[in-house]
Amino acid sequence: MPVLPTALIPAAQARTYARIAAALLLVTMVAGGFGEFYVPATLIVASDAAATATNVVAHNSMFRLGFAAYLVEAMCDITLSLVREPEGEWAPLAREMLARLPKD
Repeated sequence: MPVLPTALIPAAQARTYARIAAALLLVTMVAGGFGEFYVPATLIVASDAAATATNVVAHNSMFRLGFAAYLVEAMCDITLSLVREPEGEWAPLAREMLARLPKD
């Protein structure tokens, strides 16, 4: 995976990229921890689909919030890949996906 040589990036721009990457990583960790670990551990009952369905219905807002957190994590991962490697092979697809997000 090619990475731009640091000699070609001005120091101020490199610091900006580093701050953006750090913020995205922080959001990824928090949203991922909530959406992938806390919510499933709270709602899913092992070997009992009926109890799991009851938990999902009873805690519908938590289920939706966990799904939204998972989507936020995915978008942060895509954006982080663009910050890290702006001209990589997946960059056009990632830019297209980000461009299709609602702008409300």
